[in-house]
Amino acid sequence: MIEISSLIEIMSKYGFPIAITLYLLFRFERRLERLERLFIEKVSERNDDESSKKN
Repeated sequence: MIEISSLIEIMSKYGFPIAITLYLLFRFERRLERLERLFIEKVSERNDDESSKKN
């Protein structure tokens, strides 16, 4: 089992980089979700345009 002093030492060495990494991953995930929604909207608009041209 990890001792408290070892855990504190690990957190003091790597806590900040871990926090920054998690923050950046969260921001990146939100941007990917926005891009996905935009992509889906554009594809559905294109499909609607193509179907209206056929009629």
